[in-house]
Amino acid sequence: SLDTPGNANDVEVENGYAYVADGIRGGLQIIDVRDPTTPVTVSTFASQDRFSDVALSGDRAYLVDPGGRLRIADVSDPTDPISLSQLLIPSGASGIDVEGDLAVIAAGYSGIYVVDASDPASPFVAGSTHTRASLSSRAADVAVREHLAYVADGGSVTLGGLKVIDFSDPATPVVVGSTSNEFGLTGVALERDFAVTSDYFFANAAPIFNVGGPVPAFSAALNFSSAPSFRDDNGTGVAVRDGVVFLTAGRGSAALYPNQFVGDTGLHIGRYLDPQAISNLPPLVSLIEPADGEAVLERRLVTARGSATDDIRVVLVEFLVDGEVVHRDFSPPYEHTF
Repeated sequence: SLDTPGNANDVEVENGYAYVADGIRGGLQIIDVRDPTTPVTVSTFASQDRFSDVALSGDRAYLVDPGGRLRIADVSDPTDPISLSQLLIPSGASGIDVEGDLAVIAAGYSGIYVVDASDPASPFVAGSTHTRASLSSRAADVAVREHLAYVADGGSVTLGGLKVIDFSDPATPVVVGSTSNEFGLTGVALERDFAVTSDYFFANAAPIFNVGGPVPAFSAALNFSSAPSFRDDNGTGVAVRDGVVFLTAGRGSAALYPNQFVGDTGLHIGRYLDPQAISNLPPLVSLIEPADGEAVLERRLVTARGSATDDIRVVLVEFLVDGEVVHRDFSPPYEHTF
């Protein structure tokens, strides 16, 4: 674990680095997690900004804050992020996701905005729409896939469900699907045919929706209120990976507002999908260099390079000499010189 200077609101991980939207006094914290046992902060971007969410696309980081501002940074060198531009959003922004050159922003009472960032130095609002009837939107978070935006619409402690918005024409995004508003959705993450959400209406649970059809349908809720936590938290954010749900939550209504310091919070981890339902295929591992039977001169350094793939993910690659582990590599390229 690693303490950050602000209050961590969101995180994205790419190529061995974690990008943390660190709220008040934190800006964007970029942390080297290639060895997850020893995370190290390598840089800070815009430390005076109070970012509530971050999304990554290529070499760019997209950040929003509750004051209604989008900032785009070049993070091709994680140790030296560079500001590319900023854009004022007509209302506060709480969530963001990116597909290609389009950023979709969850903006509370205003619904969602679609921003064209094809020129990252000059982004502009291409279109917008309310998630409900005019001025009753409560867009808290958004996840996008194939020009569809899945919006958690329960912000500002006002009950709201999951809205689906087609933004294939950025100038005229349209609501094409919706659940009822008998939820309190604050966050959303996509995996396979499911949208997994954070919520404050259910008692410390993560509602799960099937989004494989034209209309999202409530499927189940992953309950965290029993053992081992025995807590009745309000969900504030969610991530999902390989059938595992990561739910951030806290006690009391104050936990539902970004950038407030709430002491009684926690992270809940649970599984919503059987690993066997995801895959039962073994990983594929091979030694690329040195080639089998290749001669190596005595007292010379040798670099071993390996390849590892898996249909879910590769956690680490171990290099062994005479049956003993001499090196562990947590991200490609997998190599060790000895």
